[in-house]
Amino acid sequence: MKLAEYLVAKGLKQADFARMMGCTAPCVHNWIYKKSLPSTRQMIEVHKITSGKVTLTDWMEDSNV
Repeated sequence: MKLAEYLVAKGLKQADFARMMGCTAPCVHNWIYKKSLPSTRQMIEVHKITSGKVTLTDWMEDSNV
């Protein structure tokens, strides 16, 4: 599941998720719109916060890595 899909499903705003992550809303925005990828530590934190719904594979599917 993509992070954007998760936020919609849970009724969360980017700013809400950013607070949960301890980062900024623009940071989350950049992840959603593929302007940047979260660090490995942040990917692990996203995985934890989303109870495993957003996985490492979800980040890699659309990247040019």
